[in-house]
Amino acid sequence: MKILAIRIKNLASLEGTTEIDFTAEPLCSAGIFAITGATGAGKSTILDALCLALYGKTPRYLQARETGIEIKDVQGSTLSQGDVRGILRDGTADGFAEVDFRGIDGQNYRATWSVRRARNRADGSMQSDAVTLKSISNLVDLPGRKAETYSEIARLVGLNFEQFTRSVLLAQGDFTAFMKANRDEKSSLLEKLTGTHIYSEISRKIFEKYKAEESQLRDLHIRKEGIITLSDEELQALTADQALLEKQITDLDKEMERLNAGISWHEQLAKYRESYDEAIQTLQLASENKNSALSRSQHLRMVEHAQQTRSWADALAQLNEQHTAKTTALATVTETLTSLQQQKETLETQLQQVEHQLSLQSQKLADALPLLEQARKLDTLLGEKKEQLDGLKADTEKATVQNRQHQDALKEKKQIFTNLVSQIESITQWQSEQAHRKMVAEQKDLILTKLEDAQKLLENLKASSAKLVDVKDKIGKVEVQHKALEDTWKQQL
Repeated sequence: MKILAIRIKNLASLEGTTEIDFTAEPLCSAGIFAITGATGAGKSTILDALCLALYGKTPRYLQARETGIEIKDVQGSTLSQGDVRGILRDGTADGFAEVDFRGIDGQNYRATWSVRRARNRADGSMQSDAVTLKSISNLVDLPGRKAETYSEIARLVGLNFEQFTRSVLLAQGDFTAFMKANRDEKSSLLEKLTGTHIYSEISRKIFEKYKAEESQLRDLHIRKEGIITLSDEELQALTADQALLEKQITDLDKEMERLNAGISWHEQLAKYRESYDEAIQTLQLASENKNSALSRSQHLRMVEHAQQTRSWADALAQLNEQHTAKTTALATVTETLTSLQQQKETLETQLQQVEHQLSLQSQKLADALPLLEQARKLDTLLGEKKEQLDGLKADTEKATVQNRQHQDALKEKKQIFTNLVSQIESITQWQSEQAHRKMVAEQKDLILTKLEDAQKLLENLKASSAKLVDVKDKIGKVEVQHKALEDTWKQQL
């Protein structure tokens, strides 16, 4: 992002239209420059105009908003001291702040913030401010509401208002406070200006996370020390139990499949029962129809007697036909009823057998469920004990290596001690034999030095022997603890 030009009209102490073009000389080739002038000349107004055009707010107006002071405007109206519209110069009807800049996409844009009074009169009431954004490269106005326009400008600039006022434009009040502050206050202000206070918060969070994880690790170590270790024989026994339980589970799964097939057969039996009930209803309906047909037949005879046009022979033939049809239907229904009754008895017998088998299999399944649950628990316990056993084996191997190292060191120290004793005996014998000679007195210091060295070696040997005894004691304690753990586990089993 790069500022190309700033234009100002009737803002604060800058009357009329003012333009600062950074693309023209002498500013174009200047590496660095300063904004100078007397108090009230408009130095801060230039920076306010830059912020207004890009973000619609300025640092010093945000600070003034906290005071809550109201200032008088025209026609008895008031404005908040933190209202940016108050930057409009007194006695003017309108004003604007305009900034040309190059966005992070490499295109040139023009952002304009403007404010005016009603009816474009200097004594008119203050109207709402407005903001526009235009692409200079494409000569296209970018539409949108005020909030959308400010969001688009922030995206093109690559910085929001807080980031812009910390990295590009440092508020004058914040800089003065920084220059007069002590060391601690400067550190606080730098965190505020640069936004690095987030790292202090991150550091605190990391420390709290570390303490929590350390406490959790300590608890895990305590729990680890209380876990019982299994021997190889116990592991093998648990593995065998696991295999047996897995086989039982497989058999139970097969049995459950067979029971599901029986349940399906039972459901089919229920359907047959429903069919039987429907047949009974059909038979009852046919019987009712037959009974109702008899009454209608009698009525028909009476009617036919009254009608002389129909012969008695035709009526008798018709009745015989109806009687034959009804008799045939009744025989058919009776046969169907007998067949369904037989099927019912057969299905009831099979149903009793299936229910008995289902009861037996359900009992077997209920008996096997505790074994299955125990197998799962033993499987979990087996994994934990195996991990503990591996850890203890590693510790035992480490202790064995250390013991071997101490044994080797002890042997070496014993050999050195033996050599020193031999040297001392030789020197002592020589001293006895050569007591009458003058050279013995001259070699007194040397002999004493040798004796002191021998004494030091003897002390080192004793220290090594003591360490060896400690190591043996530790190994004995580890073996006792291991034996106790095995006894405890066997008692639990």
